[in-house]
Amino acid sequence: MVFYNNRYATFATYWKFEVILNKIKNYNNTKKETNKIEEIEREEIEKEEVEKEEIARAVISGPNAVCPGSSASFTSSVWGSGYQWVASTNLSIANNTANPVSVSFTGSGTTAWVKVEDPYGGKVEQKELWIGKVNVTSISGPSSTPNLQYADFYANIPSGAIVNSTDYQWILNPQLNNNLYGSNTYHLEIAFYTAGSYQVVCRAYNSCGWGEYTVMGVDVY
Repeated sequence: MVFYNNRYATFATYWKFEVILNKIKNYNNTKKETNKIEEIEREEIEKEEVEKEEIARAVISGPNAVCPGSSASFTSSVWGSGYQWVASTNLSIANNTANPVSVSFTGSGTTAWVKVEDPYGGKVEQKELWIGKVNVTSISGPSSTPNLQYADFYANIPSGAIVNSTDYQWILNPQLNNNLYGSNTYHLEIAFYTAGSYQVVCRAYNSCGWGEYTVMGVDVY
């Protein structure tokens, strides 16, 4: 009877050990599965963060203008499966799933845009465009100014027009011995050394070429 009790006690102990061992195995398996799930979730989160950073840095490269009668090419720095180009109604896209893309002017107006959308219709990046050349609409500055003084003049372009900061040309007619500073920017400074009547002339440049000259008269006394 004592032997039976000892054997029963040994069996009970073994059974308890097996139960505990199985619990440990199940715990370890569950922990491994949990760790695997967490690892996959971390990878997905990291992937989403990378995609968000890429979209945040997205740039559409290409000209700032589309010239009537010709096409312009644009490239998105972010592209993937399901991405597409969308444009304003006055532009025609050759192939909206190609990158780079070719765009031409087919409507009316002076402004336009192209943008990239992700597979869910979200805007990745948009580029504002001007149609054709940019004409300087007016020149701001004094119509009369003292001799032996500096005078400042500014080129005004239409709202929505895009011109690089150094794509201007200024002319002082006649120039004589007067000095011009900043003659390729939107801001011109003139040091007048000779009294008389002058014409301050300006035009702007973009990828479609030089716009028309705009003239302002100035009297130096």
